[in-house]
Amino acid sequence: MGTSGSAAPAGRRRRGLRLGVAGAVLAFLALTTVQAVGVNPYLPPDELYHVGYALVVRDGRLPELTTQLPQDEVPLRVPDHGNRRIYTANHPPLYYLPVALGLQQAGFWLLAGTGEPSGQPGAGEDETGAEPEPAPRADLHA
Repeated sequence: MGTSGSAAPAGRRRRGLRLGVAGAVLAFLALTTVQAVGVNPYLPPDELYHVGYALVVRDGRLPELTTQLPQDEVPLRVPDHGNRRIYTANHPPLYYLPVALGLQQAGFWLLAGTGEPSGQPGAGEDETGAEPEPAPRADLHA
C-alpha cells in the first residue's frame, strides 16, 4: 500500500515538470519568432560588422581595423556606399569560422539587392557570371 501512495505524487511531479519544460520551450519559440519577424536585419548596431568579419574569414583572411566591409557580399544588405570598416576586427577569429562555414553551407549568402544566392547568375548575367556585351547603339553609328 505504501508504494502506490508514493507513486501518484511522483507521477504528478514528473507531469508537472514536463508541462513546465514544454511551456518554457513554447514561450522561447514564440518570443524568438516574434523577434525574428519584427526586427529588421542589421538593426542591432554591430551585427552588420560581425557578418562582415565572418565574410572576410570565409575568404581565408583575418580582418584588421582598417579592413573595408565587403558591402556587395553582405546578405540582405541595401548598399549605401558608405565608408564602413570592420571595427569588430579586434575580436578573436575562432567564433567567426564556424559561423562563416555554417552560413555558407546553408546557402544563405545572398547578394545585396538581388535576392539570389551568390554564385548563381543574377539579372543581366550569363552562366559564367559575366555581364553580357551591350548591343551597339544605332544612334552612335550614324
